[in-house]
Amino acid sequence: MKPFKRADRVSNLLKEIVAATLTRLGELPQVYFTTVRLTPDLKEATVLFRMLQEPTEEEITKVEQRLTGLRSRFHEEIRKNLVMRNLPRLSFRYDLGQTHANRIEEVLRELHLGGPDADGDPSDQDR
Repeated sequence: MKPFKRADRVSNLLKEIVAATLTRLGELPQVYFTTVRLTPDLKEATVLFRMLQEPTEEEITKVEQRLTGLRSRFHEEIRKNLVMRNLPRLSFRYDLGQTHANRIEEVLRELHLGGPDADGDPSDQDR
């Protein structure tokens, strides 16, 4: 039995190809790709990206539009580098995972600092 599903292998390869193509084109140097989510039938791929600086909604929209505009170039490179019966249709979305994790940490920190044990004495927790 193979250790990884085909979708996992294809996902990693797609991420590498899309990143290399974007670098070669000299486009959007502030963008990096975190993961590619493939449908089980390998017909659709959602490429998740992040930016070096925390972007505004407007910046995210512009980058998504630019990446979508480069889709034919990405497909061309994928076709050259992967042998697949059908190429997955690429879509691009901003990866909110880290943003959500940062917000959760912030809320937890606020709860900890504002709770009954605000002075930091752990012996008061059981009272």
